[in-house]
Amino acid sequence: MRSATKSRVRIQAGSKRQLIIDELLESIPANKLFAEFDLGWIKVAGQDPAAYVAKYAGRLPLVHAKDFKPTASIRKSAAARSTGTPALAASEQAGVEYVIIEQERYDISSLESAQLNFAWFKERGWN
Repeated sequence: MRSATKSRVRIQAGSKRQLIIDELLESIPANKLFAEFDLGWIKVAGQDPAAYVAKYAGRLPLVHAKDFKPTASIRKSAAARSTGTPALAASEQAGVEYVIIEQERYDISSLESAQLNFAWFKERGWN
């Protein structure tokens, strides 16, 4: 927070009754701080990943995608399915350069999971 201190940025949790990440990103100019969202965790937190990506367009060089079962445990394939195609479309419109697929637990081998994820994206025109 050294640069935030130098810039005289003060962030107080809940001061505007919004999430601290929103306060942070609204308080610091986009050319000083970019964001890197995990779309799966945004969804698990009850927020709309596509809306978050659209809200911060231009300051998201990359996003993380993973898939969750309703219990929030991670699925074995197609990491972006639960994150959703709308979030990925919003990412493309927002100028996101990279979508990082995360798989933390595997019911199948990590290579099989990578193949399934790659195929899912390729079917949708993402290379």
